[in-house]
Amino acid sequence: MAAPDDNVATTQPAGDAQTARTRWPLLQRIPIGGIVVSIVVMLLMGITVRDYGLTTDEPIYILNTHRFIDWTADLFQQGPSVAFEDERLREGIYFARSDSKNLPATTLIAALGYVTVGQFDSAPAAYRWGNVIVFAITCGVVFQWIRRELSYGAAMIAVLALLGTPRLFANAHFLNIDTLVGCFWVLAAWALYYSRENWRWSIGFALFCGVGMMTKPTFWFALPWFCVWGLFYHRRELWRAAVCLVTVTPFTALLLIPLWWSNPVGGFFDYIALLRQEENGWQIDAFYLGDVYQMTGMPPVPWHSVIVLPLVTTPIWILVLAAVGLVHWLRRERTSDLLGLWVGSSVVLPLIVMLPSTPAHDGVRLYRASFFFLALIAAYGFQTLSDHWLKRTDQSSDSTRSRWEWAAIAALAAVAVWPLWRMHPGQLSYYNLAVGGLHGAATPQEVSSLPGNFKRPQFEIDYWWAAMNEPAWAEMQQQLPQGAKLWVFPEHFGLERLQEWEDLRQDITIVGPDQAQYLLLYGRLGRLLDPRSGNLGRLFLEGQPLWELRIDGVRVAALFRL
Repeated sequence: MAAPDDNVATTQPAGDAQTARTRWPLLQRIPIGGIVVSIVVMLLMGITVRDYGLTTDEPIYILNTHRFIDWTADLFQQGPSVAFEDERLREGIYFARSDSKNLPATTLIAALGYVTVGQFDSAPAAYRWGNVIVFAITCGVVFQWIRRELSYGAAMIAVLALLGTPRLFANAHFLNIDTLVGCFWVLAAWALYYSRENWRWSIGFALFCGVGMMTKPTFWFALPWFCVWGLFYHRRELWRAAVCLVTVTPFTALLLIPLWWSNPVGGFFDYIALLRQEENGWQIDAFYLGDVYQMTGMPPVPWHSVIVLPLVTTPIWILVLAAVGLVHWLRRERTSDLLGLWVGSSVVLPLIVMLPSTPAHDGVRLYRASFFFLALIAAYGFQTLSDHWLKRTDQSSDSTRSRWEWAAIAALAAVAVWPLWRMHPGQLSYYNLAVGGLHGAATPQEVSSLPGNFKRPQFEIDYWWAAMNEPAWAEMQQQLPQGAKLWVFPEHFGLERLQEWEDLRQDITIVGPDQAQYLLLYGRLGRLLDPRSGNLGRLFLEGQPLWELRIDGVRVAALFRL
């Protein structure tokens, strides 16, 4: 696809660079820009990956990572006859079961990251390197893709939008599933777009889909969308991709889950039945517009949360650029297969989450993949503005374009970096200026549906314990005497790990409310303001703590004496 206005000149390699590429044809096939971007992103995240606390979901992934590493050691040391015994296999490949419904790709990537890089790092960062590497590679691919289809400037904006979305930036550091769903969705879409050219791209598309299918069932919705896109735009040209999708993809997915090797079809449908039969699987709190949803006896999250939350948790500059790109696409580029692929991929998951039977907790996390494509649409919007401005001012020279684009990129980079720096490591609590930032989102207000109740914030403060990092735990423990009995609420499933890593003192005993001397509360309002939690929400919002952690001036965690 060409830039939005083909009559405007685009930046071409300088003379020396062009001569070098002619003399060395291999340079034309090496994605130097993408490699550089991947390395820079990896180095940047290597600096910040240790700044985040152990999240709620990471302990089970860490446990499964060690189970898989131990099983792999048995495979090489004792042979397949021992490793593939039914009991040993179920112990080592601890996926797709009632007490661990996750699929294997996240753990396999974590294990690869741990044995190659992470073992030289401290916990919990040691287990996050797999996700960091995949995200960095995705940023490099995005840069190369946008560079090829639009321009260097638009490619820089796409990467800036990925890194400059605070919640996405934070999630990319964690050992979690949703970022991987977004990464493999982007990688699969990239390969699909070029799969008309040869078998290599088609096989790559199928491989990315196979791995993506083993990240989370959320990714499965990408496959029907890819089919719809192909039928609409390239009905006769994507036959290679179609062949690979029905052959290579299922075998790739099956390769990652040895538990299903003996009965692939039965294993898959048993997993579907497991997801459908879970009665309490989606009873996870969601806090929205001052009320708690999605718990037992409570209604589902309103459908409009899927519209409101992205609008208030995405930086305004990204929303503006994406809106420009969408408007230009609807008015002049509706036949663009590239924009159609991006726009469709950005709305699939939000539309699914709007359904009343679909879970919608943890803010925008469950449709995190959509924000990857929002960054691509924002890059297109930037290209549209650049072309329009140059055309209106009748300044289409390469030098003028370069100066204008670099000035705009520098300004947007400053705008993108500021909230990351200001809120670090609390980017999961980011809200934009439309609601007054985190301070505005967390300001208590009257809730019309709850007459006579105390004032409460309109939006969730935090949900994953990520801001409670090693320095925060150390500061909090200074308030606790030897042998203190501590109640932690909402539950943190990694407290044993924290004691094992000596982030939490061994002499501190974790107890329930009946025995506790001290109470540590974290700002997950969906749990704190649940009526079954009594006055914990009011204590967190209005009480005087012994110690507190604030992000951007807002209380995120607090320690109280009981």
